[in-house]
Amino acid sequence: MPTTLERVRKAAGTVQGLKPEALTLDTWISDEDATGADSMSRIELTLALEDEFHVTIEDEDFESLATVGDLVALLERKAGMSVKLHVDAAPP
Repeated sequence: MPTTLERVRKAAGTVQGLKPEALTLDTWISDEDATGADSMSRIELTLALEDEFHVTIEDEDFESLATVGDLVALLERKAGMSVKLHVDAAPP
């Protein structure tokens, strides 16, 4: 099962100009040089994420995010998922 970060990267891959491989939990969302995200691609990313996670992301929600890790946490909260940032727990 893909992690939330992997699903974010998948959604980012559908947006022209974004660099999904550059997205880590510590990547600053506002860092256009690192992410390739301008204001239009951020809107497209929001729509892609809403489709991928079946949630609604309000403008205020997205504007309050600093890092991709914050975005992952927001998506997990909105989707009612347990915290699962970037690794799956190993079976006992």
